[in-house]
Amino acid sequence: MSIDGFEAVEEIGSGGFSTVYRARETGPNRLVALKVLSVADVTPHALESFRRETVALGAVSTHPNIVTLYRQEVLPDGRPMLVLELCSGSVANQLRGGNTIAPREALAIAVKVGGALETAHRAGMLHRDVKPQNILVTMFGEPALADFGVARLQASAQATVGVFGFTTLHAPPELLEGKQLSAASDVYELASTLYQMLAGRAAFTSFDNENPASIILRILRDPVAPLFGEDIHPELSDLLVRAMSKLQDERPQSAAEFADELRRIEALQGWEPTGYWVRNPDGSGEQITGRPAPKAPRPEPEPEPEPAPRAEPASGTEQRYEYEMPAAPQPEPPAPSGDAWATPANFEHTVQHERTPWDQTPDRPGAEPPATRDRRVLTIVVAAIVVVVVIATYVLLN
Repeated sequence: MSIDGFEAVEEIGSGGFSTVYRARETGPNRLVALKVLSVADVTPHALESFRRETVALGAVSTHPNIVTLYRQEVLPDGRPMLVLELCSGSVANQLRGGNTIAPREALAIAVKVGGALETAHRAGMLHRDVKPQNILVTMFGEPALADFGVARLQASAQATVGVFGFTTLHAPPELLEGKQLSAASDVYELASTLYQMLAGRAAFTSFDNENPASIILRILRDPVAPLFGEDIHPELSDLLVRAMSKLQDERPQSAAEFADELRRIEALQGWEPTGYWVRNPDGSGEQITGRPAPKAPRPEPEPEPEPAPRAEPASGTEQRYEYEMPAAPQPEPPAPSGDAWATPANFEHTVQHERTPWDQTPDRPGAEPPATRDRRVLTIVVAAIVVVVVIATYVLLN
């Protein structure tokens, strides 16, 4: 391919919406990447939106973790072309064949890309297509986010010709449902990308080249499976599950918040927290370094007030409890007898203290205790038996 102003043009990659070339720019004599967009079916309005977004990108592409955009051109056939910083590869290259990236390195990549997203969000830009293929590796070994604004063209082409333009594996539910996107949408995609770096597969895929319809169904319906591993802190797993919530409001609400959570987990692991850069639209910026502040504890629920203590009776006084016995079927009245105590009034109970079966006193005044009465009856029975035995013996002997 021949392009004016460039030499040694060589294709190094292609996708559904663009082809990337490696070339040497003859003027400044530097190696660059040329991304030529295949957008023949995209509407003029979408192209104009893309042009405005790439102009805005030029103001933030000096961020150390955003691929530098040198300029935008239009080829004679009308295709837009981006002249970009040439990188040595991508995170996707490291993940081929189900490979993983060590947790410490993966978290460092995600923190730095989080700073790049925060910078873009402050400039009023959403990425819309964060994925391993769009996290490149610069010639200095730093992660750099690429393809800002391309997702807008992809969505336009999808609506026009029915092509599924974005990466299904990392798309948030609101993108699949055509709802409003926010910074939390990019946070979801970054968390999904980090999940794949740690697990070797996307969160909702079962095997390579799986039908996108099955993946979409899981993204919309299934919860995220927690991650387990020797170097995967439980709080990291919990953060990824929360950052990939179906509801945008339940995720970290900014890329900076997500990056700070990752840095706090690095500190919990005993690792030096990764620093990241944030730039503002006015050109000011700062590098976030040092150990992050500890996570604010969740507010504890207020304890219920304790009941007021019950007043204890004065020492030496008899404590008297009165209660009404539950209603029970009334027995037939007993036959008249000479016992004056056997009247209905004497069946009302007033308990002066709790008694056990061994220290109960009879209800009738003057009556002997049941235990004494039982011993007396037993004595009479035994004596009768002895008398009978003596009499029988005497009869037999005579």
